[in-house]
Amino acid sequence: SKCEETKKEKYEIPYATGHALNKSVLPVMSFTFEEEFQVVDYIVRIEQYQNRRFDFFCTNFHQYRELTAAFVACTHTGRKIPFNKQIEKNLYAIGVEFTKQSCKEIYKEMGMLSSDVRREVLNCTYPALYVVMYGILEGNTREKTWMDQHMKTLHVTKESHAALKDYIRGLENVRSISLKDQERFTSPWAVEMADEEKFERTVSLVGRLLRDDIQLQALYHMFVMIRPPPRASEKIKLDSGLAEVQIKLSQLIYRYLSTKSDFSYTKGGYSSEDSEGTSRPDVTSSSIMNMSEDVEDINPDEKTRLLISLVDDLHDCVDIMQNRSLLVQTGLDV
Repeated sequence: SKCEETKKEKYEIPYATGHALNKSVLPVMSFTFEEEFQVVDYIVRIEQYQNRRFDFFCTNFHQYRELTAAFVACTHTGRKIPFNKQIEKNLYAIGVEFTKQSCKEIYKEMGMLSSDVRREVLNCTYPALYVVMYGILEGNTREKTWMDQHMKTLHVTKESHAALKDYIRGLENVRSISLKDQERFTSPWAVEMADEEKFERTVSLVGRLLRDDIQLQALYHMFVMIRPPPRASEKIKLDSGLAEVQIKLSQLIYRYLSTKSDFSYTKGGYSSEDSEGTSRPDVTSSSIMNMSEDVEDINPDEKTRLLISLVDDLHDCVDIMQNRSLLVQTGLDV
């Protein structure tokens, strides 16, 4: 009906985010104290979610700590990290179950949605957040060790490292770990080479755009979490509460990038005094990161639009991993 079409146009996110980035409509004022607080609140909530999910994994998958340490040990000995389809399937199911149980109380944005909308959104966006994490980790392969790499990544917390302490003795100085260190992402791993290239380009872009910035990682995590793929049901596409949160977050990302705020958050809770003096040259052993050198110096408007447009690519990367991968299709356990 005409009424439904009008409603659909009203809440269609491409228009809404485009409108949000129009400087004549939204003048760029300096980042407010309330906005800084909101970003830090997101960081704290995401870290709380990650810690509770880590504990849930350890409770429901008893070898989880050993498995995590084994990944580092493989890299240390020069072996590829093996792929086990059944273990991945089990961990994925445990993670989704925890997320559905706890997301409402951890993220107020999720609590605002109806339970059926929330369920469908999380089913779609939970795996996309894995690709975001892969990207951030890949972007930080230029760090000297895997522990330094993790310290730059919002999704790996100090608490989870502390819980692994007894399992990683002697492995603290192992180099940073790339997707290419996993059997799963060693070419040829996708059915089509074009899919491999798209996956790696997407991971590379996300890594380059987010790697040095935990605040931006948090904002993008929230945006991806509430932004389902184009194939989502009409009910989801027309949900006004969901569209409202998407618009708010896209505006916050743009304002954060535009105002170049001095406020900075690290795993220690603040920027270390000598952090500027110890910045690394952009050297990485990751061949994946070479695929995004063209977006190094883009302006805040272009960067925001690129981050928003990448969400659909993230969802396609999930489909490549789950349905268009040689290892998954053959059911091969290596």
